[in-house]
Amino acid sequence: MTIQTKTVVNVREKNNELIKKHLPIFGHLLIAEPLFAPKMSFFPKGKDRPYIGVFTSELQKGVDIFTEFVNREHEPEDPDRALWVWRYVPDWATGYEYIEGADNAPSQRRYLIPTSELVKVRVDHEVQTEMSFDEQMGDTEERKSNGQEDVSISDITLRDMAAIILKKPVSNKSWLNEIIEMNK
Repeated sequence: MTIQTKTVVNVREKNNELIKKHLPIFGHLLIAEPLFAPKMSFFPKGKDRPYIGVFTSELQKGVDIFTEFVNREHEPEDPDRALWVWRYVPDWATGYEYIEGADNAPSQRRYLIPTSELVKVRVDHEVQTEMSFDEQMGDTEERKSNGQEDVSISDITLRDMAAIILKKPVSNKSWLNEIIEMNK
C-alpha cells in the first residue's frame, strides 16, 4: 500500500522568491511596495475563458495588482516569467463574480478577474542618459523633413510615463526632464 503525501506550499516564501526577478522592473517603474500576487489561471465551471481568482483582502488594498502565472505548486508557468498587471477597478465588489471559500467567509471569497483584463508589463531597458538632446531628437531639419517634430508615442517608456504622471524628472530622456522641471 502506497501512502501519498500532499506537498504543502509555503505561498509567502514562494512569492518572495518569485518577486526577486521583477524587482528591477518595479524599481524602473518607481513602485516601492507593489502588490505582487502570483496567480493560477483557470476556467471556472460554466465559463469559456480563463480567469484568475483574487482575494477580497487583495482587492481591498485599492491598488493595481501585479501577477505572474503559476501552477498549483506556485512554480512559474511561463518560461519568460512575464509580469502582468490588473488595473484597480473601484467597483470590483459589484463588477466581478466571485467564488465562495470553503467556510463561506467573505475573507476567503475569490473574485473572478478575466485574464483578458490583465496587461503585460513592458519596460524599455535602453538607457539613453548619455545621449545629447540633439542625438535623442535627431536634427531639427531632418525631423521636420520627415514630418516627425515630436517623439512618437512608441518611443515613450513606462519610466517616461511615470515621470509625466508624477511630475518628477526621473526619465532617462533629459529633454523630458527639462520640460517637467520648467512646468513645476
